[in-house]
Amino acid sequence: MKVSLIALSLIGLANSQNCASISNRKELRTLTTDEWNVFSSTIQEMQKRGWLAWYGYIHTQYFGVIHGSDQFLPFHRRFILEFESTGRNINPQFSQHYWDSSIDFNKPADSPILSSSLMGGNGVKPNMCVMNGAQSGWTISYPVNRCLTRSYDGGDTINPYMSPESISSDIQLSKNYKNFNQRIEAGMHNQVHASIGGDMAQAQSPVDVLFMLHHANVDRLWWKFQNAKPANLLDYSKDTRTTVSYFNTQVKDLLKVGEGILCYNYNDSPSKIVRRQETLIDDPTTFSNKSAIAAVTEVPEMSLTTGISSSNLSKFFPALASGNANDNSVNMPSLVSKSALEYAQQRQSSNSTTDSNAGPLRFPSQAPSFDVNSANPPVYPSKFRELSLNKSGSNSSAPSAIQKPKIPYPTKIPIDFLIHHRIDVNFYNAYYAEKVALVDALNADGYVSPYI
Repeated sequence: MKVSLIALSLIGLANSQNCASISNRKELRTLTTDEWNVFSSTIQEMQKRGWLAWYGYIHTQYFGVIHGSDQFLPFHRRFILEFESTGRNINPQFSQHYWDSSIDFNKPADSPILSSSLMGGNGVKPNMCVMNGAQSGWTISYPVNRCLTRSYDGGDTINPYMSPESISSDIQLSKNYKNFNQRIEAGMHNQVHASIGGDMAQAQSPVDVLFMLHHANVDRLWWKFQNAKPANLLDYSKDTRTTVSYFNTQVKDLLKVGEGILCYNYNDSPSKIVRRQETLIDDPTTFSNKSAIAAVTEVPEMSLTTGISSSNLSKFFPALASGNANDNSVNMPSLVSKSALEYAQQRQSSNSTTDSNAGPLRFPSQAPSFDVNSANPPVYPSKFRELSLNKSGSNSSAPSAIQKPKIPYPTKIPIDFLIHHRIDVNFYNAYYAEKVALVDALNADGYVSPYI
């Protein structure tokens, strides 16, 4: 494959950058119309110029050394940065946004990210070509000339992903970089790749822009882990002067987002509450308005700090249990699902029939929108040490007549896929057993996820 002079010049582009400006990476469903137009038009131009094929080629060439290895996270941080730099060379307003797939864990195929309004959905038979969304009708030139493909693991649907609670547990249970790197790669990272199928399940997966959205999210989660406690920030399993494959960049230069060459941030970084601009997508499956979130957070069994037993809190969420959690210790987005809101409404309505002093909550359809630019939405109080934790074996505060929605088990990744990605199968089996135990514990305690 030909390597252009432009490609060679861009390899070192980020190394010469100073953070005169910061790229603000957002969850894709929260973009305004203008932001989406910048993103979609830029990836279209990148596709025309052959950049998606180029990144697919590089990823394929180094596939064996960047997976199942210590450099999985830093390599992909550098890889996504380079892709973003390429996009900003075309349009300086371009940012590499992300897809938090855990929001859609219960029914991933219904995600607005995979709708015709954004990135498009499943491939169409017989060749499983992507025929809607921003990549509709794309022809890729690597590894061969053909259509871009996707083939969902459930046929017309996608089997369940790991929930925000599960990702939060990964952040808190990881004792060091090595363990976090193993967990994230083997778990949520591989799950999304395997479930989307088609090109996303192959070495050339960067030919699908979903790869970039997904790996930006993986990078965001690493940054959250780094900031969950001071010892994590610069932690690495080898000498940080080691360079990542292909790029002449040392790991030590890839550890502090927002500094040096890493001139970007994520919009869930803790900051003040601001009003949210009108977003492109009117997503009927989730709500981010103030009244909806408040309705859910008032229900005890819909908060990890009050909805599960102290023993399970200590087992799966030790930072919350000890009072040492901060905003980065959890990955709980600032929105709630439609079914979670419906449960909260039923819960309040049922309570009102037994408490004459309690009036039912009312949820205006056009409530003022807001954006909590924090990794931790108002599901938890900010002073974790002051929480009054539920000490019982399970949560029985909800009226028994209300059917509590259960968290589904995350889909188990096929062994052949794990081997192809150089994942230790024994590690994965133990890790998956832990995830099953987490789901069992949450459901047994009567916990109801705000994202169910």
